[in-house]
Amino acid sequence: MEHNNKKSESKNPNIIKWKNAFKKEPLTSLDNLLMRRVHIGALSRNKLNEILFRIFHTSPTSQTEELDNTISRWLEENWEKVPSSMPLSRWAALLSEVFITIDRLKLNRSYEATRKKYLQDRSWLKSLYKGTSSDPESALLRMLARGQKDQSLISLWLKITNMQENMPIDYTSIAILGIRTMPDKNGKPPGDISELVLKGFFDLAKALKKNQPHNLKNTKKFWTLKLSSIMGLYPRTEQYWIKRFLPLAKAEQGNIAVKWLNPILPNFHKSLNSQKNTQKEYPNKQETDRIINLLKKDRTKIKQLNNFIEKSVDYAMETGYSENLVKAFHQIASALLKININIAEKLAEEAYLWQPYDPYIWLLKSNICKQKKEYKKAESILWKAKRKFPEDDFIKNNLAKLLAESYPLDLAEAIYRETMEDFPKDAVCRTGLAEVLKLQGKLSESEDIYRKTMKDFPKDAICRNGLAEVLKLQGKLSESEDI
Repeated sequence: MEHNNKKSESKNPNIIKWKNAFKKEPLTSLDNLLMRRVHIGALSRNKLNEILFRIFHTSPTSQTEELDNTISRWLEENWEKVPSSMPLSRWAALLSEVFITIDRLKLNRSYEATRKKYLQDRSWLKSLYKGTSSDPESALLRMLARGQKDQSLISLWLKITNMQENMPIDYTSIAILGIRTMPDKNGKPPGDISELVLKGFFDLAKALKKNQPHNLKNTKKFWTLKLSSIMGLYPRTEQYWIKRFLPLAKAEQGNIAVKWLNPILPNFHKSLNSQKNTQKEYPNKQETDRIINLLKKDRTKIKQLNNFIEKSVDYAMETGYSENLVKAFHQIASALLKININIAEKLAEEAYLWQPYDPYIWLLKSNICKQKKEYKKAESILWKAKRKFPEDDFIKNNLAKLLAESYPLDLAEAIYRETMEDFPKDAVCRTGLAEVLKLQGKLSESEDIYRKTMKDFPKDAICRNGLAEVLKLQGKLSESEDI
């Protein structure tokens, strides 16, 4: 059905006519489309964001960039203008459609222009708010949350969760989205849920108790539903959430969030009380390193390992804190992969039982299968992990690497390209793609990717050596030697 739609749209004379006009006069043509002055057949029945998405999402990059430039100019000219012939509610809806379009098509220039304009003058959009049916500011904030390239908006998100801004209560959900999707300090997308999200919920609970919004009958229920919906996005064990919330609870014992957590995490208060009496977390790094060194020197020290495992499990059972156990078991299993595969497998399975949501454990299980020469099973584990952890570049890169080693090179290339699109600042997927292209004989394309990667990561030795090798294969020996 979708294929037929694309085909019919590409042959739609009204769309062809509009696109030709857009090439000649982009700003005028876009304005005519937004103001509904042009008819483009059956597609006219759709919302504006859907119309623009359907026209441009399969277009060449140059056309999408032209749309990006044009929307940026249109917003610059119309930010605080309302046509006299247009009702205020319709203008608010139109702006919402433009913001949604920027988000859906990933229009970076328009995003940045809108972000700057909004931070300079936020009062204008507030005046257009007439309830959830007329709320362009919420559409803009969602756009900002999903398109973040850095942490520059963190103060805005935290102010909203603290209810320091004069905004509707539902905007706190957008602020939590903004904190949750915010890149790390290196600009990489978040893997697991960040500490700031949890802190945001503690701040929100405190603000709800203090402000008591008049349009919110049950603040506890509101907060609990919001947190439960976020926890649903990250399928984790109760022990995981208890561990993540414990430091906050100990630091802010007077926060109402500590009390509100109990219905969601029935064992939370028990763990909080036991943590107060806990001397030292177990296993710790020193104990883990001791066991690794012991087993490397003498593979027969199974009794000491079993005691270590038993003590680690007992501690996790008593405190609900399994983080150290999983980390230790992962480190020991990785160290013993080529020494004692049976012990490594036993530790990996135990770690998986405690934290099946940890992508590193899935990779460890795949590596164990590789070591046992069970390549199909290793690949199957990583395919499942890719579906389970779509935001994890680590899993995607390792899947592509495994595919390249077993020589479905076209599939490895596709995974690397997908990872590059999702994680443009990840050096591993870019050098991996360049290597796969080299193996396929696409030397000039491989060289091009290596060169672009070197500009962003000039100290990456793998990239430099890879480029040198590709240049050598093309007979560019002098430059290869220099690199």
